[in-house]
Amino acid sequence: MKIAQILDMVDYNIVQSDKYMWKCYGDNARIFDIGTKDKECGSFIVDRYNLVVELTFEKEIDGKIQYFRWISPDYLEAYKAECLKYSTPFEAATEESNYIEVPIKALCEELTQIFNRKTENIDIDISDKDFLYIARAAHLENMTIQDFIETAIIDQVIYRQDKKTKLK
Repeated sequence: MKIAQILDMVDYNIVQSDKYMWKCYGDNARIFDIGTKDKECGSFIVDRYNLVVELTFEKEIDGKIQYFRWISPDYLEAYKAECLKYSTPFEAATEESNYIEVPIKALCEELTQIFNRKTENIDIDISDKDFLYIARAAHLENMTIQDFIETAIIDQVIYRQDKKTKLK
């Protein structure tokens, strides 16, 4: 997942940004805290390629704060090793609460709801030849076909919005 996709979901509500101090995501990783008008509600960490490697958020459910997290499978073992190095339980969100590990898609849906961003389903007709091309490209990027297509569409929308902004 790319940073632009997260920024679009959270409507650019960045509270602050800092260098991420642990080395499990590389030397140039950065953490961005995100929030609504009322409060900070989560964060995401990007590696030196501006790919999102960790995404967390908190939500009150039945009067109790729940903490949710996704870590990129590419970095999971390095993160666990760093937890051991610093004697930090892998599951710990706070001293009293643990993270609930969830798939990236579920976290994105929650963030979309928190920030009142609207999503839509669209049907796409493509030829068998184009589908095979997309399937191979998705495989090379280690992505599902759906995630690859979603990313391509989002990237094009962002690109076209940026292009319109530059023309004004």
